[in-house]
Amino acid sequence: MLIARIAETFHQMPTVVARDLDNDPAQLSLACLSVLQYAEAYAAEKRAKSDDDMKPWKGSRVMETVLKNKFALFTERRAAREAKRAEEENGRSS
Repeated sequence: MLIARIAETFHQMPTVVARDLDNDPAQLSLACLSVLQYAEAYAAEKRAKSDDDMKPWKGSRVMETVLKNKFALFTERRAAREAKRAEEENGRSS
């Protein structure tokens, strides 16, 4: 299944993909496939207008990672805003 997915993604014959995986100790095709899958999920999440748009991604580990990263970034930005606000208030109090 993995060879078929890589072949489809990179528009290669499965035999070429299998040979590539055997001859490439770093297996760059696998790394690139992961990045492309993440980018596809990220773009789908950005385009989504409703829960119905996300139904095809239900149960997808890649989409779960996208959503976890989105939440972590939101939390980080919120904490930074609160820290800046607190710093500004402390500066005014002095």
